[in-house]
Amino acid sequence: MVEAAINKKVVSQSQTKARAAQLPKNDSNVSLSFFEKRANQGDEDAQYQLALCYLEGQLGLPKHYESALLLLHELERENHAEAITKLGTLYGRGEVVDLNHALAFKYFKRAAKLNHPRAYNNIGVMYVEGFDVDQSYTQGREYYEKAADLGDARALTNLGFLYQQGLGVEPSFARAFKYFKQAADLGDDAAFIKLGYLYEHGLGVEPDSEHALSLYKKAADFGYARAVLLQAHMYKDGRGVVQDYEHARELFEEADNLGDIAAPINLGFLYQEGLGVERNYIRALSFYDQAVAAGDIRGHTNLAIMYANGYGVEKNLLTARTLYEKAAALGDYRATTNLGFMFKQGRGVVQDYARARELFEEAADLGDGLAQAELEKLDKKQKDSVSYNKEQSEQGRPETQRVNEGVTKGRSDPMSEKDTRNEPLFAAAEAKSVGEMFERARVGVGLSKVAASKVTGIARPSILSFEKGEHSPSLDRIKTVADAYGFDVRIELTPKDKS
Repeated sequence: MVEAAINKKVVSQSQTKARAAQLPKNDSNVSLSFFEKRANQGDEDAQYQLALCYLEGQLGLPKHYESALLLLHELERENHAEAITKLGTLYGRGEVVDLNHALAFKYFKRAAKLNHPRAYNNIGVMYVEGFDVDQSYTQGREYYEKAADLGDARALTNLGFLYQQGLGVEPSFARAFKYFKQAADLGDDAAFIKLGYLYEHGLGVEPDSEHALSLYKKAADFGYARAVLLQAHMYKDGRGVVQDYEHARELFEEADNLGDIAAPINLGFLYQEGLGVERNYIRALSFYDQAVAAGDIRGHTNLAIMYANGYGVEKNLLTARTLYEKAAALGDYRATTNLGFMFKQGRGVVQDYARARELFEEAADLGDGLAQAELEKLDKKQKDSVSYNKEQSEQGRPETQRVNEGVTKGRSDPMSEKDTRNEPLFAAAEAKSVGEMFERARVGVGLSKVAASKVTGIARPSILSFEKGEHSPSLDRIKTVADAYGFDVRIELTPKDKS
């Protein structure tokens, strides 16, 4: 009997779809009495629009969430798919009601049985994000595809994102472009910014900065702060437009007013460097503080640079180091690289080339080209130094023999792995076994790689590299990780097998 009622409602919703589309939605010229009259006549779609007016304070109605929810629940009891989906959205976002992913999922599943496209899309979102369900990109994609087949433009945008990022599928900018383009053609505002990004960088399509800029402007018209920010970057860097720092600043300010957390650090940089504005370290510091408060990890790094160089503040290398360490722990590779330079140069710390090397390796694992270049310099200098000392030693010169001895013991050549605690302990095969052992230990204590990074203070890519045995870890690194996982490290001597 329940299934029959639901099926009957599906037919009813299909029949009223064209009529619902004709209702004037969000039109300030339509009087409130229009919707009230239609709603009182039993028009469920008019009742739904009236609920939205209460939710958003439209058509002269003050926001009244209790009335909105009352209408939505009445429509829910009549199996109005759009109202059920809206309730799921409110619970899924914690808007007007307490956040409740389980209830949101229940509403979306119920609306999906009524074949509502956005409900299918929202179920896909819950699987992709792992909200109250086991995360599954595959199931998420399947629900997106169902929604897209029913004409849901946002589902097309979400499919494009999966292919852009390679989540549960082989990454393909071409397929991402295809889905973003279809979604944009259907008017999905979220697609404009993503399609613009592909055009700007020539990903899956020939680069077209002018078209990218027009798409960013479209997205900005819908209130997307990030679209304003991306326009600002184009003007700051002169990508596809004439470089204009002043206009870039105006756009960054607009993005900041719209709440984009990446805007303050960019404004700070303009004031720090005097680009499009008069150089002002105090304003730069203020924007960097704002970036930190907003959760932009790069704010710590930029503040550290100010303290390290005495820009607008008294020079303080200890504060700079503390800020770099905070940013590095949060994953900013620039901070890790700059810490490496501090240890390499002995600025505010005891000079330690072995520690500098570790930091450069971590930053290089995160993709920092500067850190990789520093590693290559260290490798070359160490190789050249060892070769030179070996040549001098073979010639029998006592003074160079002492220098060579110093290199071996880690005292004289500052470019060497001077502290034997930090020298590689294992050959490649042994390093792999050690890495696997530590991976088992991490999993055994219930730590993800992200959690392991937090408790050890080691960047996630370096944890991954360690567990794969790509590099031979130092004794210090082994002790650090073991201690964080709750283990002791013991070194034992055992007799060799002479058989």
